[in-house]
Amino acid sequence: MVTHRKRRISGYVYNVNNVYGRNINMSEKQRAASTVAKPEPHHYHHGDLKNALIAAGLQLLIEKGVNGLNLREVARRAGVTHAAPYRHFADKEALIAAIAEDGFQRLGVQIRTAHAAATGDAASKLTTLGHAYITFALEQPDSFRLMFSHTIAHREQYPELYTAAKAGFLLLQSIIEEGKAAGRFTDADSIAMTKSVWSMVHGLATLLVEGQFPLDHANPQVQQQTITFHLERVLAALVAT
Repeated sequence: MVTHRKRRISGYVYNVNNVYGRNINMSEKQRAASTVAKPEPHHYHHGDLKNALIAAGLQLLIEKGVNGLNLREVARRAGVTHAAPYRHFADKEALIAAIAEDGFQRLGVQIRTAHAAATGDAASKLTTLGHAYITFALEQPDSFRLMFSHTIAHREQYPELYTAAKAGFLLLQSIIEEGKAAGRFTDADSIAMTKSVWSMVHGLATLLVEGQFPLDHANPQVQQQTITFHLERVLAALVAT
């Protein structure tokens, strides 16, 4: 169970869990808007500076895209001096990496919550995970694009980002290995199978986010049918014969 904690910053109170993206029922714009701090300049709780900057950076990303993201504007929105962001981020890429890491953490919460609530065998769990993954992409498209983009040229310099990104892969792999052990899935290499499943689910998520299926975009019911059909085909490729 996620424990909601509140902290006070210069006369206002905000939910710490929202900064980390724990409220998965909110849209990305609602979440970012609710987490951007607006204290008086130069007054902030030092322990929350990094998260306030990430929240402000996410809001700026949603509004202006990666090219419009800069540390000076992020500092202004967070209500701190222009030099303050450099306490945590060496440059723009470091801030982008932190925003991407935050996205992977929120995705992790969403798919782990879905996995914990799933009942049935590995096939059922895999379907539930696929729905959660695609839902995250559709609800938080700006984060989703950034998380998997080439904007971060030196990912190896950000081990926390790597760890957050890898967590979803490992969870998916564990479900596939569970299905193999039960004889439900074909006895192929689990890492290769995980890569294949992730590619298929991520591919559909990306196509939907980018509006490549206009009818799905205009009709939620049609979109849900497309997702369900696709996930059924993914499972069919795994089932042992």
